[in-house]
Parts: sequence; C-alpha cells; structure tokens
Amino acid sequence: MKYLLLRMTLLFLFLSFLTGCVGGVIMYPKTEKRGFSPDTKCSEIITHWGEPTIKSVNGNELTLIYKDKDETYNYLGTLLCVGIAIPLFIPVGLQSTIVECKDDVVISESDKKTDSIGGCCGFFCHPFFFIPACNDFKGGH
Repeated sequence: MKYLLLRMTLLFLFLSFLTGCVGGVIMYPKTEKRGFSPDTKCSEIITHWGEPTIKSVNGNELTLIYKDKDETYNYLGTLLCVGIAIPLFIPVGLQSTIVECKDDVVISESDKKTDSIGGCCGFFCHPFFFIPACNDFKGGH
C-alpha cells in the first residue's frame, strides 16, 4: 500500500507514452463545376452577389472572381499522423467562385476549394479507460 501512489504515477506516465495516432491525409486545391441556369445573365449575378473581387474583360468575354468573404484558404500538402499529428501543408490562395460569361450570358461557373483524402486513427490511454478515435478525410473542407 505504501508504494501504490508511486505505482499509479508510473503507470499513468507509461500509458501516456502509448497515446498517439497513425495515418495520413493529402490536401489539395480542387476546382468543381457548379450547375447554372443556361439563361442566367452576368448582370443578374452582379446584382445578386455584388461587385466581384476581380473582374476581367477580354472583348465580349467577362470573368468574375468572388473570393471567400471569410478568407478561407486553399491548402496543398499533407498531414502525417505518426504518434502525433504533423501538419506539412501551405496555403495556396483563397477559396473562390469563378463565373465566366460571354455576351452577358453565363457559360461556366466553378468553385475553387480544398479537397482531401486519407484518414487518421488515434487513441488515448488512461489507467481506467481507453479511448479510440478515427477520422475519415474524404471530401472537401
């Protein structure tokens, strides 16, 4: 009984070294086409969404770029999970919506956002309980 506190402390310290995770996630920017009505006018988009962040005119072609108002970034890189999570990714631009028009009619609409694939599993050990946890990283964030 005299060494119970010492044994419990050593057990807790030992089990804390078993805590960790394993896996990996790859993050990359992705452009997804959005559906739009074939009769949509660019002037209607500007009226409804407001002035774009970037507006590019080339003859009768118009490109409108709306950056994310929350300034959410697209990321490129990986998240390695080897004992601890190690983020190895960098921001590569803001998420945005791109609308392309010709003769004031929308011909293309797409979103640029971060997508990812992979997964990590981790666990937390304690002298009285064990907590496993897994996360599947399929789809955009």
